[in-house]
Amino acid sequence: MIIIIILTVVVVVVVVVVVVVVVVVVVVVVVEEEEEEEEEEEEEEEEEEEEEEEEKEGEEEEERRRWRRKEDVVAGSCRNNNDDDDEDINAHRKEKVSTYSTSSSLFLDCLDETDQANYTCVAQTALHRETRSVYLTVAKSENPEIPALRACAKKGEHRGG
Repeated sequence: MIIIIILTVVVVVVVVVVVVVVVVVVVVVVVEEEEEEEEEEEEEEEEEEEEEEEEKEGEEEEERRRWRRKEDVVAGSCRNNNDDDDEDINAHRKEKVSTYSTSSSLFLDCLDETDQANYTCVAQTALHRETRSVYLTVAKSENPEIPALRACAKKGEHRGG
């Protein structure tokens, strides 16, 4: 009789141990699956964020360039392609901005002493901003090395064409 009781207790203990082991294994498997699902969700969210950032960069990838004279913007809204923009700065002359994929040039004509200043090109993308400056000195000469290609209008008059 005692042997039967001992055997019954042993069988019950073994069954309990087996049940506990099975429960632990099931819990571990479920937890691992949840962790994998969370990791997959995080990866999907990261991919979506990267795609959104790439779209934003694509929208902002267009490099913005501006030319400044002292604190005034003399030419701006330049696009990152082979377009030319003409902008009236003062009524007596025109500035021409040529913008290419990696450079921007500001062409000034009909200069006088009031145009002597520091000119700065500001190039900016979503990730980076660069500036380069040059000081323009205007000197009058009775015998210029290169003669003017066309006559400049006087200040206050608009030059046609």
